Amino acid sequence: MKELRIIITGLVILLTLNLSGQDFSKLSEIKLTDSLSCSHAQVNVIECCDYLLKNPCIENLPSLNAMKFIIAWMGATPNYSFSLENNIYKVIKSDLNLVGRYYASLAKTAIENNYYKNSMELQLKAIALFLDYCEQPQNKVKISNKIQKYIDAKNINSLKELIVVN
Repeated sequence: MKELRIIITGLVILLTLNLSGQDFSKLSEIKLTDSLSCSHAQVNVIECCDYLLKNPCIENLPSLNAMKFIIAWMGATPNYSFSLENNIYKVIKSDLNLVGRYYASLAKTAIENNYYKNSMELQLKAIALFLDYCEQPQNKVKISNKIQKYIDAKNINSLKELIVVN
């Protein structure tokens, strides 16, 4: 009976470690060469976005691999057109982990809402998602005064006033 408990406990620990420790190292093997390959990769992109937006904003290998794949996909897909919103980008550009979360918010929002071109709606939803992530204490984002300005604007429904879409 004691051995069975040890085996079950060990299996639970292994499953927990496996679920929380994503392995995105194989993403570099996915070819993003055309519309079809990029469409098939959207599942992987969403998985990467979800990982980044559900885990603390710290540098680790899974986060770096996920960010790298999202950025590669965003640059390769002919089906979507992305632009960074310059004002928010200026605020976060010195923190690459935070920039990666913004890219994840953009890609996730575009895919899930079928925004094929950059638009005010895409930016509003993506930046709101990004700011929601920043607000969560467990994500360990250092909230600067400038990020707080965006969070406050989001919370009083005036975020659109801070966003410029090219």
